[in-house]
Amino acid sequence: MHSIYTDSDSIVWDSTNETRVSLAENRYEILEPLGSGGQATVYLGYDTTLEREVAIKILPGQRSQNDAAIERFRREALRAANHSRTGNLLTGLLITLANPKVILFYLGLLPTFIDLTALTTSDILVVVLIVSGVLGLTMLGYALIASRARELVRNARVARAINRTAGGAMILAGATLATKA
Repeated sequence: MHSIYTDSDSIVWDSTNETRVSLAENRYEILEPLGSGGQATVYLGYDTTLEREVAIKILPGQRSQNDAAIERFRREALRAANHSRTGNLLTGLLITLANPKVILFYLGLLPTFIDLTALTTSDILVVVLIVSGVLGLTMLGYALIASRARELVRNARVARAINRTAGGAMILAGATLATKA
């Protein structure tokens, strides 16, 4: 058993039998380490109140005694907490709408269906709303598919089948290239 947070005996990770460790009055459980750097270590955790996986970032013992490091850590946590789902959705939509490929697509497509010289302000507003709605729903659909796929590949059997299929495809591609050379 070894300490995760060197100045605290209450936070430990038993790598020999994968014991989960409780934090913050049993709200969070550390499941496994994800990575570490010069600033902190990040763990995969579980929020028992909201029943979802979370990332838990812990300052190492020597950094937890440094006031400047603690203040940077606190500011980072506040910035992360201020990101709302609505803000993330709007940011994603704006990134999609500002994509040059999408802009060029619509600039090439719209003139075939709409006489751009005859558009009024209300017509432009309608077109913008329709395009935004279609793009937003499309991206939402992609996000939902990705979320379902993530849940699917967490199943070890499915992940193994995907890895074997991808590996087989790579071997087949390599063999095809080798025979053509």
